[in-house]
Amino acid sequence: AGVTIMPELGHRYTPATGRLKELMATRLGRPLVMELEASAGAGTTAEVLAAAIDWCSSLTGMPPLSVALPPEAADRASLAAGSVHCEATFRVPSAGGQAARAVITVHAAPPAGAPARGPGPRGRAGTPVNSSGDPLP
Repeated sequence: AGVTIMPELGHRYTPATGRLKELMATRLGRPLVMELEASAGAGTTAEVLAAAIDWCSSLTGMPPLSVALPPEAADRASLAAGSVHCEATFRVPSAGGQAARAVITVHAAPPAGAPARGPGPRGRAGTPVNSSGDPLP
């Protein structure tokens, strides 16, 4: 009897993501380049990168083909120390066309003037919350 473990990658299920997917299907078309900037906040840089790559994958409908980090990001201490820049390339759709690309920058601390955000919606003291801001059980 095994236990299934699944990471919380809830950004793909937010109302804003649903609306963006709707707009992509009706007006915008498939994304080719996505630029994301986030701060690790209460989470780790690795958690934020994983959540960002998952979100981009859900938008493109394709898994990542490659994820490139600078050589210094291989060291856990450097991941926690400052900003990390990551580039992900997604598979080419079976219908053809260009592969989508994501450029993701994660800051150990929020950029000046930006609110701290972790890898998911958070309330006070890092408590997970739903889209209405109510704490999750």
